[in-house]
Amino acid sequence: MIDKLPPQSIESEEAILGGIMLDPEAINRVNDDLIPQAFYISAHKDIYQAALRLHCSGKPTDLLLVTNWLADHDLLARIGGRNKLATLVDRTVSAVNIDAIAALVMEKYLRRQLISVGNEIVQLGYETETELPTILDQAEQKVFQVSNQGLCSNTEHNSTINIAAYQELESGRPIYPTGLNELDKLMVGFEGGTLTIIGGRPSVGKSQIALFLALQMILLHKLPVIIFSLEMTKKQLEYRLWSLISVTPQYKDFNLIPLLSDRMRKHRAGFEPLANWEFDSIAQIVGITSELPLYINDNRGVTVSGIASSCRQVQARVGKLGLVVVDYLQMMADPEFQNLIPPLSSQEKLQLEANLQEFGCIDPLVVWLGTGILLDGHNRYEICTRLQIPYKTVEIEITDRAAAVCWIANHQLGRRNITPETASYLRGKRYIHLRGNREDNLKQNLPNGKNFLSVENDLEQDLSKGKNPIKVDVAKSLAQQYKVSDRTIRNDAQFTEALDTLATAFGEEIKHLLLTRNTRLTKKDILLLAKVVQEEGKQLAQKLLDKKLNKCDIVQQIKSKQPVPNPHFVGELCQIIGKGDPELKKFSGCWCIIIEVNTYSCAVQTYRMDFPAVKLENLEPVYTPNEPTATKNCDRIRRLTDEIYKDFEPTHAAVMEVLGRLADPGSLTSKQERILAFLENEYNL
Repeated sequence: MIDKLPPQSIESEEAILGGIMLDPEAINRVNDDLIPQAFYISAHKDIYQAALRLHCSGKPTDLLLVTNWLADHDLLARIGGRNKLATLVDRTVSAVNIDAIAALVMEKYLRRQLISVGNEIVQLGYETETELPTILDQAEQKVFQVSNQGLCSNTEHNSTINIAAYQELESGRPIYPTGLNELDKLMVGFEGGTLTIIGGRPSVGKSQIALFLALQMILLHKLPVIIFSLEMTKKQLEYRLWSLISVTPQYKDFNLIPLLSDRMRKHRAGFEPLANWEFDSIAQIVGITSELPLYINDNRGVTVSGIASSCRQVQARVGKLGLVVVDYLQMMADPEFQNLIPPLSSQEKLQLEANLQEFGCIDPLVVWLGTGILLDGHNRYEICTRLQIPYKTVEIEITDRAAAVCWIANHQLGRRNITPETASYLRGKRYIHLRGNREDNLKQNLPNGKNFLSVENDLEQDLSKGKNPIKVDVAKSLAQQYKVSDRTIRNDAQFTEALDTLATAFGEEIKHLLLTRNTRLTKKDILLLAKVVQEEGKQLAQKLLDKKLNKCDIVQQIKSKQPVPNPHFVGELCQIIGKGDPELKKFSGCWCIIIEVNTYSCAVQTYRMDFPAVKLENLEPVYTPNEPTATKNCDRIRRLTDEIYKDFEPTHAAVMEVLGRLADPGSLTSKQERILAFLENEYNL
């Protein structure tokens, strides 16, 4: 690893915060483009977050209100107190350049993100059990996520837009004619960044006109073209291209013989063999097409992200792309929807493949009407496209992506081959969607007349009785349907939101890992990790995730009697898990400090007593952003407990019991700090 400090600019961060508290209008100029995670110093992140909260509430972001907000949320001591805020304001002359300074801070943040992603990609390179194309796709997605974070706000004042429009008009930015005069009269031509859809009934020549327009872009404007053919193979498309070139006016000097793609099919079938003079013409055409900057992808399982990835790769090789043709938008797999589908085991997949080969694809694949996005049948679709097995589709009308997720979740919950974690995640998805949009969802109906949500008709009946849809108990209705408690449904929603947060931070593969039980992380671990991502940022969360995954692997190896290294170290802050150990049960949930590391156990020190040999499965590392402060506070609590138990004052002992079970001794609230200081004074410590 490179022994350098990560890119950062502390002075710029201080200038932004000082400017926000000095000038009440300054935050309007940066809040759209500057995110809290961009601040390198965690205290600066907290201060900026406080200013954003005040701004969202319509309140000024001056020094007094920011100070009060931080104090009310027990964050004032953590950021360095009132003196820290006053110093930030004193050092700032004005906020006149705050836009440029914010851009600099975001640039440093993106560079840190790029370093982090680079380290993740290095780790991916060592995962030899994962297929290389999957690794490459994950690596590309990670870099793409960083580049997306750098996108600025797209909202501009009209004065800026009309200047840009005039400059474009003056510079003569090209629009590319199609070469079809009647069509160009209607649409002028192709303009960069626009979407053009060719519509028509089956077998009227949509693919042929798309191929013609692609060829025109190459011949008339000398620009590369990429074609994604989800229906025809590369060779089938190539035969059509040969036929088209044989009658293209630009090649009339070659004296080519007009060819029909059906003529070549008949030759291949042995009905009408091609003559030598026809082969001569084809040879000329092959020479012509070899020089064309045309790229074809016939992967029928391509996703939207896969199309974007291929376009980026081609553009990196040849420069600007003239046209991207997708033929056709009947069927595409969406990564988010696909991740809701429980993966098949290798044995299940082989069985499904055998059934499809023997009996065909009996049940139709379900597609979102008007989008071509697959909602159900992902595994069958992958096998059918690979083995060229015919399949049927049925389209259903869905209002938006959230409703599509809800439909998939409900559909998958009716199946047996899902893990409890997946069931919890899917129930949470349904609850979140219903909670946010109750009445509209109740009015959605499938073509067969069944209610789209199908929640035992409870919600619909409540609405028909005149009840306010906002007051309808969604959790209760879902609980009745899935035979669980209301509380379970609400906990499912928290679990779902936490898992989605982790997927956003670390990629969809972490969600797949957790839902398929390929790791022993608990729901409590997942909720904690999501909280760390939101409050402390991705880098600290990654460290905690690595610790927890490492611990799970070690516990499994111990159970299988395999020798493993002890992951703990002297001075580490942990939490005691009393499960399976009667002696530790009373101290379950207490923090402890590692004082000795053995092969399969650790000696630890709690607030009341020491334990010479605690097993690894009974220790849980504690995340804290302030490790030195946490260690110091643990020592204070332990020394004070020793004094209190000498004479045993019950009230004081009860207080120490609470302090001995703190989730994070490094972040005492103001009240806890005052109580601890008071007792230390009482016992002359």
